[in-house]
Amino acid sequence: LWWWGRSVCDFVSANREGVFGSVGYLALHCISEQLASFCLWRPLLLGGKVPTGSEKIIEEKRCTVQQGKRLFVCSLLLWILYCILDTILDISVSRRSTNASFAIWALAHNTTILFLTWLAFFYEATTNHKTERTNLQDSVKNS
Repeated sequence: LWWWGRSVCDFVSANREGVFGSVGYLALHCISEQLASFCLWRPLLLGGKVPTGSEKIIEEKRCTVQQGKRLFVCSLLLWILYCILDTILDISVSRRSTNASFAIWALAHNTTILFLTWLAFFYEATTNHKTERTNLQDSVKNS
């Protein structure tokens, strides 16, 4: 059995980045799931009753605004945490070892992109301006 222990040690030393990096990527996945459940998934907040009619429209608008606020706050907090890790604690970003700075940087970057996307769609939905459609927009809408 001595060869088994030796081969495992050789495997780990040869694939150190992959073995230890998988822990970082697993943590990144779990944290992203929690952020998504907090920021994006809409909870039913009316005490268990399903909204209908005008109540439904008001509830959807409120949930949409709440999504944007939560995305903005999470993005801001993640960028602040990243700056603390990078400048104060001097933990530079390392994709190879998937350290805490990399995980926080990736989360901050992705929540910022999600917030900007939300902002674009929210702006488009709330403005009442009429624009001329191009043939490309019509063909995409009709397909």
